[in-house]
Amino acid sequence: MRTTWPFVLPAAAILAVGFALVLAYARRQTRSKLVHAARKYGKVISAAVFPNWEHVRQEWSRWDLDCFMPMLYHSFYNQDVHWIAGSIRKEIQELKRPRPLYSGLFVPSLKPLEIEIAFTESLAAGASGIVLFELKSMNEEQWSALKAVAG
Repeated sequence: MRTTWPFVLPAAAILAVGFALVLAYARRQTRSKLVHAARKYGKVISAAVFPNWEHVRQEWSRWDLDCFMPMLYHSFYNQDVHWIAGSIRKEIQELKRPRPLYSGLFVPSLKPLEIEIAFTESLAAGASGIVLFELKSMNEEQWSALKAVAG
């Protein structure tokens, strides 16, 4: 079948595109209002974000926040713990304005040695620190490993 211009789009396709644009606009407006309100009261505003923003339409590197915590859950992406440092380097380069970046670590998928590696490699890659997601799942061995490298 040959398509020539002008061609007709189904109404459902036009509505879907229009709705997506309206939703994106609403998200930007809401984010802007939240940032303004936080700054008005001298508060720091941050976000736990996806490292693969291209896939989730969350272009957070352009957001005007004080810091970011990309959720670098290496096991969710079938990667080893060294992937975290590479992601930090990539995310730092993507930032439109320099901001602190904290490696978001998913504790249940980290062995004690991997916590040490994630911490030291994150800092070496330029992270300002780490954030522990599922903090209550930290066991004694993991705490000992973190204390050994963090001091």
